[in-house]
Amino acid sequence: MLRLMRYNLQVKYTPGSQMYIADTLSRAYMSDQSDMNNDDDEAVPRIMSATVQRPATKQRLQEIRKASESGETLKKVKHHIVTGWPSHRGTTEPKVQAFWNLRHNLHVENNIAFFENRMIIPEALRKDILLKLHSSHLGVDKCKSRARESIFWSGITKDIELHVHKCNTRAKFRNSNRKEPTISHEIPNRPWAKLGADIFHFGGHDYLLVVDYFSNGGHDYLLVVDYFSKYPEIARLTTKTATAVKTVLRPIFARHGITDKLIADNMPFNSYQMKQFAKEWSLTITTSSPTYAQSNRQSERYIQTVKNLIRKAVEENNDPNLESLSYRNTPIYGLEKSPAQLLFGRRLQDQVPTATKLLKPPYADVKQKVQARQEKQKFYYGRATRHHKNFQLDDNVRVQLGKTWKRGVITKRHPTPRSYDVTTEDGATLRRNQRFINPSPDKAVIFPTDVSGNMEMQHQDRTECGIGDNNSSSPMVEPQSSPPQPSSASHLYNTTSRVFTRCGREVRQPNKLNL
Repeated sequence: MLRLMRYNLQVKYTPGSQMYIADTLSRAYMSDQSDMNNDDDEAVPRIMSATVQRPATKQRLQEIRKASESGETLKKVKHHIVTGWPSHRGTTEPKVQAFWNLRHNLHVENNIAFFENRMIIPEALRKDILLKLHSSHLGVDKCKSRARESIFWSGITKDIELHVHKCNTRAKFRNSNRKEPTISHEIPNRPWAKLGADIFHFGGHDYLLVVDYFSNGGHDYLLVVDYFSKYPEIARLTTKTATAVKTVLRPIFARHGITDKLIADNMPFNSYQMKQFAKEWSLTITTSSPTYAQSNRQSERYIQTVKNLIRKAVEENNDPNLESLSYRNTPIYGLEKSPAQLLFGRRLQDQVPTATKLLKPPYADVKQKVQARQEKQKFYYGRATRHHKNFQLDDNVRVQLGKTWKRGVITKRHPTPRSYDVTTEDGATLRRNQRFINPSPDKAVIFPTDVSGNMEMQHQDRTECGIGDNNSSSPMVEPQSSPPQPSSASHLYNTTSRVFTRCGREVRQPNKLNL
């Protein structure tokens, strides 16, 4: 009997005359029935005690039993279970009708109603049972699975869902939401129309080899990558402020042009300064949601690529700039064109031998147009010009120094067109274009001295004044009462002669040669 309690049996009496096959019990009858009544008396309490072996304490069972007696709905359900259900559903009360479809699986044990092997919890105890059921703040499915093992009431699934969703503790510490389907960025129709930007930190004591803007100690950098060509630009930041970002963005836009849209994280791109910068440069800055780096995924991904390039370059003792150049020349998988080709229309010259046609942009007539434009400029410029005489070594000439011309001798002819070295009378050697040299019938007297190098340094004072070769700033010598005589070396440093630079600074002769 104990083994059969798990089944919902329907027992029907059938007369022996209608049983054509003998059943098991009729063939296994007991020959001695003297102690039959005693066995039945012992079996009844044994069976009754088994029906109440449920996963609940005696106190909890007593609470459920007492609440079942006080609850009108459950009290009527137990009454129908014991006395039988009406023939029609409509004859029962509305709250009792919820158990109508379950009536064949309902039974009462020890004054407690059960649905199959699950206790039916009275309405007064359901709130407390829900709290116990969700005491570990598990999810809806876990709570439902736990309830299916031992408890039941009409609408328990809906009540569990509502209780779990209203739990403040679970809502506070719940897991992150599942990721949503990807919303891809719109691909621009041309290069440099849409850029992604992000700031990253790189460097440390393990990267002593990296110099320039990959220096020791770690620094912040701004990465700008084109959504069309995937061409990256990297610039070092002094600080992560809007002022520093604007400082590095200006030369980038000056080289490649102003973009239409810049995708970036928030700070500092959502600051007032950056908004004013975008307005001034006629571009739009779109920022992603804070803490959601996936929105700026292209920049985040290329930061990883750039960092890996630098680390590998340091490991191999290579220049990170060459590694960056190589990456820009490498075709993108699936496109068969490199970022440089997509942005510039050609490959960039690097250390790998490259066919000349790959280094040329796909513009067939550009060279001819540039050459024609150059010839036109040459024609109009040449109308007011004339050819000057070419000079040979040891030719006597006069070289223009400011507004005066000084005697000298051609001592060297440079391989570049119209460029000569002229040694003046005071021993200084100057390099000048022949535009500033004229032939001279007078023979220059060059003093044999070992201080020509020092005199050349004196003439280089022009660089301190910011004067180019066109307006030479070589020292100007005050006129002397008589021309210099090559009688002795000391005559070169006559105390009556004072030499001044273009800026007006007096040139002092070295004392070590003033013998």
